[in-house]
This record gives sequence, C-alpha cells and structure tokens, in this order.
Amino acid sequence: MTMGTLIGYAVGGLAGAAVASAALLVPAGAIVYALARLWHRLRDNPLRDRFARALGPVVLGLIWAGAAAIAQGAVEGPQTIAIAVIAAMLMLATRWNQALLMLAAGVAGTVLFK
Repeated sequence: MTMGTLIGYAVGGLAGAAVASAALLVPAGAIVYALARLWHRLRDNPLRDRFARALGPVVLGLIWAGAAAIAQGAVEGPQTIAIAVIAAMLMLATRWNQALLMLAAGVAGTVLFK
C-alpha cells in the first residue's frame, strides 16, 4: 500500500498519490463489503460456522508466513535469534494474539538494539 502511494506520488504528485491509494483501497474495500453482506445473510447457515472454524488454521499459516518473511531480514545475530525463538515459543505455547506477539518482538528488538 505504501509503495503504491509513493509511486503514485513520484509520478503525479499529491493527486497521483491519491489516485494510486484509491486504486489500491477501493477494489479491496468493495470485495470486503460484498463478502460481509453475504456473511451476514448466511448467519443461520450451519456451514458458516464450519467455514469460520476452518479459516483459523489458514490465518495462522498466513501469520507464520509473514513472520518467516520478516525474520529473513530481521534475524541477524544471537540476540535477534533469541527474540525470535522466544516469540515463536510464546506463539506455540499460549493463545496470545500472534500479531501482537510479533509486534512486541519488533518493539523489543528496536528498544534493545537501537
């Protein structure tokens, strides 16, 4: 999102940034709006609950994939490896929000090493 806005700004100034941001946000927003309406309409369907439960592992996998991508550029020495291992162990051992654990690990690295 940020890259698209920056490219729009580089090409067309403030108006280019606005158009690029809208081009990135509007389609995704329309899809989410349509799916939310469908989701609400299917509230009494028993398959909806099964589908919602099935999304849990998918979301978890996406969070882990994001963590792996971030770790490739962020884990450089023994200290950062220790933070990554502690965060991963907490993710596996607790039911804490994984996105918040990743954020906490990033804050810890920033505070300790900058």
